[in-house]
Amino acid sequence: MKPKQSVCDSCSGSGRILLSAVKKCAEENDGGRLFCYGSDIDLICVKMTVVNLMMNSVPGEVTWMNTLTMQHWRSYHIDLQLIAGVWLPILKNRSR
Repeated sequence: MKPKQSVCDSCSGSGRILLSAVKKCAEENDGGRLFCYGSDIDLICVKMTVVNLMMNSVPGEVTWMNTLTMQHWRSYHIDLQLIAGVWLPILKNRSR
């Protein structure tokens, strides 16, 4: 994996697989980050993924949806902003 690529987990659960992919990319590419896409049918799992990505300053989008029927309820978009040399996450809620 290379920085500025993306990784997707269609059943993200708590987001640990996404975090593992980010960690592996950072190790191989001198701290480079991936953009993560995650989704789950369980809203609690979606929120766990969002919290995990934010706590680790990982940009991405996590969607509460049914990946089999493509029924979409809500998305959470995580951007990063550099403030005083630290990447801080910014959360945006997108309902449809």
